[in-house]
Amino acid sequence: MDLFFELLKLGAVGTIAGLFSSYLSNRDFRTQHWWERRIDAYLGLIQALSDMADYYGELFDAHIEDRELPDKRKSDLSERWSVGQLQVQRARHLGAFMFSSKVDTALKEFFKTKGQRQESYFEYLDHSYGVVQKCLNAVVEASKQDLQLRSPFWPFGLRAKHNKWLQATAKSGV
Repeated sequence: MDLFFELLKLGAVGTIAGLFSSYLSNRDFRTQHWWERRIDAYLGLIQALSDMADYYGELFDAHIEDRELPDKRKSDLSERWSVGQLQVQRARHLGAFMFSSKVDTALKEFFKTKGQRQESYFEYLDHSYGVVQKCLNAVVEASKQDLQLRSPFWPFGLRAKHNKWLQATAKSGV
């Protein structure tokens, strides 16, 4: 009878340990998968804003230097701007679901100030470039903060790069 209870205890401990490790690995998988989706969303938004900034910047430079861009370059810039515009609009709809509140605020400000009328084409290009650049800078800064990894085992969000003990351990190779 003692042997039966010992085997029952071992079976219970094994089952509990298996369930616990399954829970932890499933939670880690979901966290990692969500984080990867957010990285893709941030990268897409940053790429789209960069393409739009290139468009306005090159047209601005050409206007200041009083030169004409080649047709192939103009069409390439226009295509990149169109795709970027659609991606930024899509990101606006995702808003706080996929991005931090800082990015959501930056996108709202971007769309609010983007369509303001300007007196001349030169002012339009200058204003548009400034608005896109401001939004791009806000998104990049927010992504740096938002995409840092937190340890799932530390309830206070201990970050490995700020923990001196973990840094020293990593450097010593222990």
